[in-house]
Amino acid sequence: MSPTRVSFDLLSDILPSPRSSPAAARLLPSSPEQLRKLMKRALTPRQYLFMCDYYFAQRTIYETAVLRGVTAPTVSRTLKRARERLKKYLSLLPLFLPPPSQ
Repeated sequence: MSPTRVSFDLLSDILPSPRSSPAAARLLPSSPEQLRKLMKRALTPRQYLFMCDYYFAQRTIYETAVLRGVTAPTVSRTLKRARERLKKYLSLLPLFLPPPSQ
């Protein structure tokens, strides 16, 4: 399978908007590889695997379910929880970052 480009628009409900705050702009991953690293830190191994299947490999929920040996509702729930967890992780990140240099 050839590498595909992930659209950050697919994750727009999770990733902070650069307009929301100056700190948010520093949090945005600038490449799919940076987004993968961020997801690896924030998610459980299973959530990470399903998110990569769905967003990076562009598999459907059903395809992911068959590939991973689970039901489609399990994949759907896991993706929902992964998005919620990633959103919470990103919302807490500014608390641990140094202030931007002036």
